[in-house]
Amino acid sequence: MSEETKNEIIKAWNRYMVSRERQYVRNEGSSAQNDDYRRLFKEGIVKHAKLSKKEKSELLTHIGFPQMA
Repeated sequence: MSEETKNEIIKAWNRYMVSRERQYVRNEGSSAQNDDYRRLFKEGIVKHAKLSKKEKSELLTHIGFPQMA
């Protein structure tokens, strides 16, 4: 189950990055919105009940967040 969950999280992040790139090209959105989304996404991973601490750390590293504290 964890592998499915990890794949879903990675897909969601990739969708966001594509969306963010479109906003950047069109000069829409803001850095504050981006910062809020990144913070909430990270918090969601850290609080996820089905993932182990190691899996959470791997996911955060994979999508470019600093290591968990």
